[in-house]
Amino acid sequence: MRRMNTKRVLREVATWILTLLLAAMFLNAGIRKLFENGGWSWAFRNWGFPVWFRIAIGVIETGAAALLLLPRTAPCGAATIIAVMIGAIAVTASGGRLQHAIPATVSLVVAGIVLALRWKTRYSFQRRIDSIM
Repeated sequence: MRRMNTKRVLREVATWILTLLLAAMFLNAGIRKLFENGGWSWAFRNWGFPVWFRIAIGVIETGAAALLLLPRTAPCGAATIIAVMIGAIAVTASGGRLQHAIPATVSLVVAGIVLALRWKTRYSFQRRIDSIM
């Protein structure tokens, strides 16, 4: 009995550590994309994307980081990060810069782990409707 509780606590701690690392990373990256004077501004221009796209990605990443902080919305945040990282990997791979795809790939894997770990706690409109009725 005690071993199960320890196992559950360790899983929850590991889940929070991964979640907080991912949230911090994407909060930082998302906010940095919102400003004109930085490396992200240059990178998006170099890749041929308009300014609004860089800002949109910054807002999406910042929002996804915020969603990660609540267990019920964390799966949505993780899924959003996965989608953005698939795009990031595609952009870097199409330019022949595969070494630049490594951080995006690591982020994708960590977001996938967080998504799997938090899947049971996700917000469900159907559960909400059932609890009201």
